[in-house]
Amino acid sequence: MTSPVDPVEFHSPTEPHRLVFDLAAMEQLREVHGSQILETALGNFRTRMEGLARRLAGTDIVVEPSPGRDPARLWFLFQPMSRPDLPGNDPVERLEAMAAAGGRLAWDVAAEVFGVVGASHLAPVAIVAPPPPSGMDLAAFIDELVRDRRGRVQEDARVGDLLALLNGPGLRVVLQPIVSLTRSPSVLGYEALARGPQGSALESAGALFETADNCGQRVALEEACAWNALALVDRLPAGQFLTVNASSDLLANPALVAAMARPGVVVELTEHLPLDNAEALLPIVAVLRQGGARLALDDAGCGFADTKVAAILRPDIVKLCITVVRNAALEEVHRATIQDTVRRLQDLGCQVLAEGVETETQADRLESVGATLAQGWYFGRPAPADEVLPKR
Repeated sequence: MTSPVDPVEFHSPTEPHRLVFDLAAMEQLREVHGSQILETALGNFRTRMEGLARRLAGTDIVVEPSPGRDPARLWFLFQPMSRPDLPGNDPVERLEAMAAAGGRLAWDVAAEVFGVVGASHLAPVAIVAPPPPSGMDLAAFIDELVRDRRGRVQEDARVGDLLALLNGPGLRVVLQPIVSLTRSPSVLGYEALARGPQGSALESAGALFETADNCGQRVALEEACAWNALALVDRLPAGQFLTVNASSDLLANPALVAAMARPGVVVELTEHLPLDNAEALLPIVAVLRQGGARLALDDAGCGFADTKVAAILRPDIVKLCITVVRNAALEEVHRATIQDTVRRLQDLGCQVLAEGVETETQADRLESVGATLAQGWYFGRPAPADEVLPKR
């Protein structure tokens, strides 16, 4: 996939350039979270990215409104300057290095603000755009460069590294504690999270799943991660559980469903399910429960769609999404909405888990609206499984 405009041809380091961050699938997240919560999260994302833009540019920037004020695109105007800290032998290479670094940082920030699943849907990319060629509309020029960047991302060199991981060792499991949300929290279980080899370009979960999405290997990666996690269940202390992430596509694998259908496993559905697909999962959920597993629903926002899915599947645990916790839990205007969502979920027999809890204030506010379980850096960061579980 190439663009009819060669972005390198127009790079002139003596003229002002624009650092642009582009997000996809905004409407999908709007349907999940609702406009109010999404706007709060986007405001957090914009603030974080403005600070990163200043660091990347190494100079003053001007925050510009994108044409049509598109909320999915952030524009920062800057004057290129000598950057010995960026790789490359000429200004063009350094600007490309800036764009590549911006894309990686945007993924990291999106994962923190929206969660890894949300970041995967948004698939942020960054470009550095020079002034457009004479006679070409600026917005159309940026569109071409964004399309070109997305095309090149799909040819990422990390794809080969990912395929090697899927066909051999290298994927790691880290565990983050899930605790009772009380004044004296106790560890009830862990969520199994995936990481690539330490020090590699695929070390972070964001890099792993971004690369998998770009090369059509998302389900294969999810399956490899699930099998690695299940190998740890027998090492759990008595009475504790392990949460294993699974999309609806992953649950189409009968062998994996059979392996997850056991005591000590909580199968966490990691995507927002359309209501017509939720009912189709009921036979699989029955198999899981017959074997002793429990069910969790990930990333519940404050929309009615989440509680309708919960009413169909009747999960044991429902997670308040990281966007709600970090961007809404401390704002009084959202408090009643969150409390109402928690009440409706509890009326369905679900425990409510708040993830992404980073401060004592967040923990106190979330406990006050009825959440009974929590996870996040405030209670413990993800750690290698061998450091958390006893060896057998």
